Amino acid sequence: MARTTKGTHRIVVGDVEHRWIVRGSYGRLNTLVWPANNIGPSIGCEFGFHEKDATPLIVTNRLVRRVIDYAVRCHDYDPTERGKDLSIRDIEDYIEWQDAIRMRDVSNESHPIVADILSHFPVHPVPTPSDAIIDASMVEHLYEILGGKPWPTLTPTDCRHCSDGFTFLTPVGLHYYLPAYITAEVINSKEADVVIDSLIGLFQGVDFFRSDEYLHFWRLMTPMQLAVIDKWIDHYETRYHFNDSIKSEVGNARKWIASCSERTSQSHDSR
Repeated sequence: MARTTKGTHRIVVGDVEHRWIVRGSYGRLNTLVWPANNIGPSIGCEFGFHEKDATPLIVTNRLVRRVIDYAVRCHDYDPTERGKDLSIRDIEDYIEWQDAIRMRDVSNESHPIVADILSHFPVHPVPTPSDAIIDASMVEHLYEILGGKPWPTLTPTDCRHCSDGFTFLTPVGLHYYLPAYITAEVINSKEADVVIDSLIGLFQGVDFFRSDEYLHFWRLMTPMQLAVIDKWIDHYETRYHFNDSIKSEVGNARKWIASCSERTSQSHDSR
């Protein structure tokens, strides 16, 4: 079967380039690793959620390197020779994982919108920096702060420093990092600062964002993700001083999200 590199991450182990990708969410993180030469077999494994470690781990090159080293050491894995694909259950029983990077702990951030975001915006796969950020000047900070990082690891300060991501992220990148921006505003609006204006502007759709790229972004949204945005608009209306300007923004945003929801429903019905 042909393997695509789209949405994958790169790692070199033992002078052999590998690609890897993660699917899933908090419960099980299904990880697939394979040599970029497309000759050697793949390695499939799962990282699970551990009750005693309530903050879910994030799969990174650190863990993937250990998976490959374990496969070579204990399963005679050779990425340069054709062979049978390897499947490893309960990989945490065989490699060190306690030092893994963790998602930002939101256990004390009990706002219902945060819970909905965690439920309906997936963490994996994380888009590569080149897939998430447009090729332009003055975007080095986006590569440094956002590039290749799972959205739950970003803080309100990170989001404020990357508020121009609404302009310089690709549709895929903006769709992936949008939950970080919304979460930042909900849990610490003062620190998120200008992110608030970017969010309400974006959610008014073509009234503020007219290019085809933004229309592509909206086509990536699922019905449940649009429902989360609708809840955030209610939150925006009640949190901030209600005046004629906010009333107009809220009205425009509700109309736009309703139209996107209708198009999304029609698209799903036609499949």
